[in-house]
Amino acid sequence: MGIIIRQSIKGSLVSYLGIVIGTINTLWLFTYFFTAEQYGLTKIILSFALILVQFSKVGVVNTLIKYYPSYKNQVKKLPVFMGLFVLTPLIAFTLIYVAIMTFKPHILEYYSNKSALFVNYFEYALLVSFFFLALIMFEAYSRVNLRIVVPSLIKDVVVRLLTLLEIVAFSKGWISFSEFIFLFCANYIVVFLATLSYAYFLKPFRLSFKLNVLSYSEIKVFYKYSALLFLGSTAAVLIQNIDILMISSMVGLEGTAIYTVSFFMATLIEIPRRQLSKISSTVISESWHKNEIMQIKNIYQSSSINQFILGSLIFILIWVNADDIFVLMPKRELYEQGKWVIFYIGLGRIIDMLAGVNSEIIKNSPKYYFDLISMIVLVVLCVILNLYLIPLYGIEGAAIATCLSICFFNLIKFIFLWVSYGLQPFTKQSLKAVIFCLVLGVLFLFWPWHFEELFMSIFNIALKSLLLVIVFGFCVYKMALSREINNLINVGLSKAGLTHQ
Repeated sequence: MGIIIRQSIKGSLVSYLGIVIGTINTLWLFTYFFTAEQYGLTKIILSFALILVQFSKVGVVNTLIKYYPSYKNQVKKLPVFMGLFVLTPLIAFTLIYVAIMTFKPHILEYYSNKSALFVNYFEYALLVSFFFLALIMFEAYSRVNLRIVVPSLIKDVVVRLLTLLEIVAFSKGWISFSEFIFLFCANYIVVFLATLSYAYFLKPFRLSFKLNVLSYSEIKVFYKYSALLFLGSTAAVLIQNIDILMISSMVGLEGTAIYTVSFFMATLIEIPRRQLSKISSTVISESWHKNEIMQIKNIYQSSSINQFILGSLIFILIWVNADDIFVLMPKRELYEQGKWVIFYIGLGRIIDMLAGVNSEIIKNSPKYYFDLISMIVLVVLCVILNLYLIPLYGIEGAAIATCLSICFFNLIKFIFLWVSYGLQPFTKQSLKAVIFCLVLGVLFLFWPWHFEELFMSIFNIALKSLLLVIVFGFCVYKMALSREINNLINVGLSKAGLTHQ
């Protein structure tokens, strides 16, 4: 777990730097200088583009992660393997582009009533999708070489910094809204070129399309695995974006903007999971390749407790400060309608983190096809719940649907790994951690002070958060809930001269 923890921590720090910039953009700049409809437009462009990207990459990213260890030392075969990795999604994107342009009138008609602004900028989503696809491809290449920090810096920090500068330019009247949207989408061209350059600098690669170097069975395995994982990972992206698309069509862009702001705050919780998932996938793939079941078990259990502890701290910080955060936001009355979206999405994320890296284990296992089965169940359940709950509860209904779907999804994967491989993510420390986080969160809900003034709200957030972090960290350390976290704290204390080596 050494390199996993180190890269995860570094990646998390980079992601949180991006989150700081993203928070400024999302909670203050976008909400102040743009109408809810204009901000909602930026989110539906990204959500639509991400779904196109998922269909275009046809599962080859997961194939790279699983089979790169087998090819990385084969001088003749590796360039052909990389050639298939790059060429396949480009062909898929071309076919999807043709299909979208063919059915474009029907797609635009679907959004013309509630989200008319999207109709005017539909082509921009296609631009974003192409360069985001290319970005993900070479980010994956960096990942299989156990480097995620710089790609995270490019994707999580550079994009948001460019967006911040563009918002400032729009607020000063230097650019129009149309020009802002163009530059907002062009950001992905910049970050693609930066990621490509880093990936090549990290470990130069060659592309070859001499397919005769690979045997028929090797090519068959490549596309069979890609096809199965494509369906599964497509379902995952649909789950992440279906609520935005359905809210945009059933509620409107204003509802999309409110939901997006609250969703953004809730997703801060899962930053540690994202980084851990990126680096652990490669190590898990190596472990399956060597049939090291105990190593996989250790990663599974370690990821569960560490993700849950870190995620719970962030969840409690956000939830107990939610009212004060809304006081700080422009157009507070509009955006605080999404308060309970934060709770339901956050709860779902915490449960997902407690379940550990189950998807990464299944995807790289001999029974990887189960990932597809579980994902299909998840998509069907999520769509049904959204169709039922959005008309009843609006954006809160979408959040409840997402939370319930995530819980059921992780239950299925838990049962599968336990029955198939005798793997489960919990230890005796897991129950202690759940009880501790629940009790501490409830106690801080009784915080006696709340202010409507801007300065006092900032002071209240700072004081409450500082006390919570100190109490949380002290208790986690003394209870020894996580060996890895305690080791990191001990190293930090040693470097600060506060304890003996």
